[in-house]
Amino acid sequence: MPTSTNLRTFGLALGGLLVLCGASLPAAEPDPEASIHQRILLDAKVKIDDASLLEVFRKRTLNETDRLHIKENIRLLGARTYAVREKAQRDLLRVGKMALVPLKEATQSPDLEVARRAERILQEMEQGGDAAVLISAAYLIGVRQPKEGVATLLTYLPSSTDSSVVDGIQSALVRLAIKEGKVEPAILKALDDKEAVRRVAAAYVVSKGDTRQRQALRPYLNDKDLEVRFHAATALVRNGEPQAVEALFTLLREAPVSLAAQAEDLLYRVAGSQAPSLALGTDASARESCVAGWKTWWKANSSKIDWKHLNLEDAYLGLTLICEAQMPGSRGRIYEVGADGKVRWEVASNNPIDMQMLPGERLLIAEHGGGQVFETDRSGKVLWSYRIENPVSCQRLPNGNTFIANYNKVLEVTRDGKVLYSWQRNVSSQYYACKLRNGHILCCHSGGELIELDGSGKEVMRLNVGGYSKWAGAEVLPSGHFLLARAGADEITEIDRTGKVLWRCRVANPNAATRLRNGHTLVASHDDQAIYEFDSTGKVVWKQKMQGRPFRVRRR
Repeated sequence: MPTSTNLRTFGLALGGLLVLCGASLPAAEPDPEASIHQRILLDAKVKIDDASLLEVFRKRTLNETDRLHIKENIRLLGARTYAVREKAQRDLLRVGKMALVPLKEATQSPDLEVARRAERILQEMEQGGDAAVLISAAYLIGVRQPKEGVATLLTYLPSSTDSSVVDGIQSALVRLAIKEGKVEPAILKALDDKEAVRRVAAAYVVSKGDTRQRQALRPYLNDKDLEVRFHAATALVRNGEPQAVEALFTLLREAPVSLAAQAEDLLYRVAGSQAPSLALGTDASARESCVAGWKTWWKANSSKIDWKHLNLEDAYLGLTLICEAQMPGSRGRIYEVGADGKVRWEVASNNPIDMQMLPGERLLIAEHGGGQVFETDRSGKVLWSYRIENPVSCQRLPNGNTFIANYNKVLEVTRDGKVLYSWQRNVSSQYYACKLRNGHILCCHSGGELIELDGSGKEVMRLNVGGYSKWAGAEVLPSGHFLLARAGADEITEIDRTGKVLWRCRVANPNAATRLRNGHTLVASHDDQAIYEFDSTGKVVWKQKMQGRPFRVRRR
């Protein structure tokens, strides 16, 4: 499922790009993010005309001859003669990225020599990973809409091993293949493709079509691929069809934990504020108990669902969520206030330092004092947790995984606690980090640096912004600019990618800032022990005093 939440924008302002690359940058695309992808491709020496963008995928797409050649070379990795094994290894390296899928399968070979050499080849290939090129090319194909875009991307999909690339292709296909709510016939045909990855992509695209198109997914509630079932259920829930909710129960029981977590989130969105307090769990018994709980809830509440007004996206409620630590006589709390400043509810926590509101009124909390990131309902019942020393950031990703950062590390963990990657950062203190829409990671370091890492952990940007000596925060705006909380400089600053200051606002020791939909800026001030809302001129239009020190604030 595309990473629409928090794989957000990884931003460059067009003006900053022009400064960086001068007259060589082509004219701006229709949306700001397209110019970002242009720059990535140009930096990788990839041409950005329509034919070249399609060629990015065509030259990485396996045909049957390629498959047979790669299969034979993989077999020869286990040959009795050393020279033959070496030649096969060199040939596979020359084939490059097209061999990734069969090589990953070969790492599970019972022939230890084949498995070892396949692993070594993959390591060499992935050191220079080109996921960013593929994601950017897919994005621009979606924007430009060349005639053969749908066919080229569908043909390539089985050759990909990178979920972020698949997500990018799916998002591009939505742009390419839906016109006035109608889905192209090629996508509908792909629903029955023998390759699961194509069926998944097709189901995702159709789920974004109009009400009548989404009805075509009814038979796929029982598809043999569980991810196809999930997209079919999502589409039909949007249509207000109760049988789709019941299909989600099967996913809770049978799907891999990461997909089951997405099904759980969808159930929480359907249930809204009346959601039951249930934990998915990771073992069969816990998951069966979760299914039973949802079925009981559904039996009692299905007739009460207002399908016509059901909002499956994040609703804007005008409520302010505050993460408050170092309270007198208390460890800290997460709480929510309305426009009147009155507390609507609160959850106690041991010096919480970051939080995210999840569907179904659940919370994801980075508990600095407790050494854990955990998920809880508003009663304080813990539904999921992961132990880590001094967490400073937490983020639930659209794929159901959780991104976490502490003072010197960034990592991503699955629902069952498996670490997908963990990158140690050689820094004095990392005060904040988040995962962006394109799979990159943005980090704020106490040395005054704003750093961006690509999907392999390689540094692709470093800006010395100063003012990060006490605490820090960063947000990438839709324009591609960065909104920075610079506690050491007593300032909120908006900059472009060159570091040029575009807007600033003075406030004592700000830990975090976020730009609101109305253009105002919401700020948590450590020293002032207050939350401020500033208009575009820097005037305070709302203020909330508190007992302790606020570390994060969000408006929902």
